[in-house]
Amino acid sequence: MVCSTRINTPHEGSKALSYLVASALGITSVTCLAISETSEKHFDFCYNKARQAFLSVGSKLETFMDYTAPMTTQMDYLEHDPRDYDIYIKHPTANDLPYLMYQFEVHGKEVWPWIWIHPNESGPHHVFVGVNVDTLHQIRQLRSESSAFNILLIASKESLLEAAKAFGNHNIYDETFCGIVSDAKLELLNVEEKLLMLSDERVIAYSSLTII
Repeated sequence: MVCSTRINTPHEGSKALSYLVASALGITSVTCLAISETSEKHFDFCYNKARQAFLSVGSKLETFMDYTAPMTTQMDYLEHDPRDYDIYIKHPTANDLPYLMYQFEVHGKEVWPWIWIHPNESGPHHVFVGVNVDTLHQIRQLRSESSAFNILLIASKESLLEAAKAFGNHNIYDETFCGIVSDAKLELLNVEEKLLMLSDERVIAYSSLTII
C-alpha cells in the first residue's frame, strides 16, 4: 500500500506544494495520542506549513523522513503575520477547531491555527499523548495488525527514552514506524469532532486518541 504525504509550504503570495510518496511501511504514523474510540474515517498526513515558515528568523523546522525510520518533527513556534491568512483566530478554543478544519478542507482557506494533519483515505490515525511501557505495547500491537495504520506519538524526549529503556528496546520507535512530536504539548481537545491542537497551534485530526 502506498501512502501519499502532502507538505504545504506557503510562501509570500503563493502556495508551493511539494509531494512525498512513501511506502505505508515507511511513513505511517506520527506520535501517539490517547483515545479509546476508533472511527472508520481514514487519515493521511497533510502538513500545511504556515506562511513564512521557512523564511522567518527564529522559526525552526526539522522534518526527517525516509522509508525505514519514523518521522520526527521539531519546531519552534512559527513567526507569522495574521494578514497572510484568510481566517485568523488569535485566541482559539476547542470549539473553533471544527470551523478551521471545515474552512481548510471545503473552501481551501489559509487558516490559523494551521491544519497539520487532516482526514484522508490512507488509514486510521492513532494518536498517543504521553508514553510509557503500556503505550509501547499498544503501538507494537497496532503495527502488527496493519502496516496501513498511522501512529503519532506526542511526548518529551526524556519520556521517550525512559519508556524505550523500560520496554527493553531502544529501537521500538523505528521498528513500529511511529511518528514523533517531542517539542509540543496538547493544548486543546474537541472530543466530539476528534480534533486537537498542540501548544504550537498545529491542528491534528485523529481516529483514536490515548492520553497517558
